[in-house]
Amino acid sequence: MVKAPGLKIIILLFIIFIISIILYFTWYYKVEKITTQQLEHIQDSFFQEGIEFTWELENNSGFPYRIEKELRNINIKFNSINISTENFKIIYQPWNINHIIFKISNNINLFNNNKKITVTNSNLLASFTINKYLQKKISISSSNIGFHTNKSIYDFNKLELHFKTNDNDDLQFAIRIDELSIPPLFLEKNTLNKLYITGEAIKYKKIDINNYYKWLSNEGGININNINIDINETNIAGNAFLRLDKNLDIQSSISIHSNNFNDIFTLLEQNNMVSKNTLIKANLIIKAIEIASKTSNKQSIFSINIRNGYLFLMGIKLLEIPNIREYL
Repeated sequence: MVKAPGLKIIILLFIIFIISIILYFTWYYKVEKITTQQLEHIQDSFFQEGIEFTWELENNSGFPYRIEKELRNINIKFNSINISTENFKIIYQPWNINHIIFKISNNINLFNNNKKITVTNSNLLASFTINKYLQKKISISSSNIGFHTNKSIYDFNKLELHFKTNDNDDLQFAIRIDELSIPPLFLEKNTLNKLYITGEAIKYKKIDINNYYKWLSNEGGININNINIDINETNIAGNAFLRLDKNLDIQSSISIHSNNFNDIFTLLEQNNMVSKNTLIKANLIIKAIEIASKTSNKQSIFSINIRNGYLFLMGIKLLEIPNIREYL
């Protein structure tokens, strides 16, 4: 009796199906083992940098579509800083081990010299990818995130952070924040509606997490290619460069244009952040630049410099800037 050709095809397809499942099982558990090794490697790398990264419980799930490692009671400690959270989920995709997703759905607590900051968030997600050129890309997003201290509450609505390495040892970054609340400046009628920033951290590989300000004062710096801010009816756009000097004083050069720049100084004066005399001086400078620009039919460009502990507007000293040592 000759078997029907259709039956042979069914048997062949069944064998292929079984072999495919076995291969997938083998591949899945191989990748799961690799991800465990990568997690241990990250822990060892942190330890070599003087950073303790520990957790108390690890659960695996997600089969068959992905690999999920859920860490419980996470604690990160370096210098006098301690970071902890109850739940941290790492998600791998077996078909692309160079793409990793991190998820935090609970509060994050930060302790530094007996000061506590609680970070509240709505499903904070982070995506980490490595391309074939070994360039890394990190994207972080949250629909709502806040920083709560004993004295103040800082809330961000729709936060996006993007970081990307390149061949020049610079770390490119982009920041997008909508509806930012920072007391006492941006509350109620005064709202920071938008904050968009793009730029790069110069020679980021030289950064020492335990002494980051040394990088800023030696060869590093923050180059901002574009900054765009909307506050009430005022828009500010421009570029800037930021670094520190050997005394840890901020050194910065900023070039901006704005449709209503004097309103920013009015807002600062209303919140007792600058004096009345500073407001008057700033308004005179801004008005003079606007008149000169209008006469020559050009856009008003404002130059702001921070050096030797003072802020200068168009070369005129306006106010004192605190030394960063006060915050370290």
